[in-house]
Amino acid sequence: MKKENRGSERKMSPDELKKGELYQADMFGYTSNDKIKKLWSNAIVVYLGSENPKGNKLITNYRFLVREQQRLTDRTFLQYIKELK
Repeated sequence: MKKENRGSERKMSPDELKKGELYQADMFGYTSNDKIKKLWSNAIVVYLGSENPKGNKLITNYRFLVREQQRLTDRTFLQYIKELK
């Protein structure tokens, strides 16, 4: 079985995300949790902005609207978000 090479795709940086813009989530290899994969896999998402919990400057969460649900992610998740072209 041949593995797909996803390493050549550029990861999104927090500075590139624009509030209200559409992006595509690509969950290839992210988790073995089927519920999470089903929610995010190839979903068109809206970026709703970032926030710092309880004013903590060291932690930033990123809020997305995915399949009519708001979800918070951390920075590591941004590698699975790509711009729609």
